[in-house]
Amino acid sequence: MSTKPKQTVLCVDDEASILEVLRKLLERENFKVLSATGGKDALRIMAEEAVDLVISDQRMPEMDGTTLLSHIRTKYPHVLRIMMSGYSDFDSLVAAVNEGEIFRFIAKPWQRENLIQVINAALNQREVISRIESVVRNVCSMMELAEKTSIETHPEFQALTVKIGEPEDAFPKEVIMNFLQLLMKSLGMKAEDAWTGTGTISKKGFSVSITIDIGRGVQLKLIVPRLKK
Repeated sequence: MSTKPKQTVLCVDDEASILEVLRKLLERENFKVLSATGGKDALRIMAEEAVDLVISDQRMPEMDGTTLLSHIRTKYPHVLRIMMSGYSDFDSLVAAVNEGEIFRFIAKPWQRENLIQVINAALNQREVISRIESVVRNVCSMMELAEKTSIETHPEFQALTVKIGEPEDAFPKEVIMNFLQLLMKSLGMKAEDAWTGTGTISKKGFSVSITIDIGRGVQLKLIVPRLKK
């Protein structure tokens, strides 16, 4: 029987004692734990190791947590990011959310159960998004739209944006309707769910945007440049 590979968490803090506590706690939960004492060290490790999630302190010398997580967001967008701080610094929290696009902010001292719950929730959410992305890509291939489609997973892993075509492109309405129906069926949903209480449709210029709540805390947004009549 195959066992699920350990997921890797990178902990970043300039206090060695904090890193040691986190290491012991997370290893007991069967995570592989990497440690860095600052932003530069963390980025070096990121370049060498496959990391699933980063937990970073905010107040550190040379590079603060916001700057570090912003770098990670840019270079490693699929890596989840959690900020920790012992300071009641609202401005830092806002910056971390806006610039680093973190999954969650945790105050020090943390509660063990809460920290583990947040980490597991983040990783589970990413797994759900990954499965949905795989379904979307399969449907795009079946509809021969793969080469015209771009898929973006949002850093907080609560939404998936699917863009079909370039701004100057136009698609027959039937093609998009068939794509949407096949996608909904592949996700185990009824096609009409896209047009009822779980979905919204908006237009900006010629562009059509369809947002669908597909459950499990995830939204799917489909953007089409324009529809042919």
